[in-house]
Amino acid sequence: MIQKFTLYQRLLHVAMFATFIWQVITGYPLKFYDTAWAKPLIEILGGISWGNDNS
Repeated sequence: MIQKFTLYQRLLHVAMFATFIWQVITGYPLKFYDTAWAKPLIEILGGISWGNDNS
């Protein structure tokens, strides 16, 4: 049997996939903040802080 990827390469692939999905989940609500689906997701994720808000 031919092994195409090592265990390390497979773990890196899973990590890359997970970070990409997380960036999509957190980034799309920022881009489309005025849509109906983004508002509840923004609240779930803790809101939007613009700049250095310190409050």
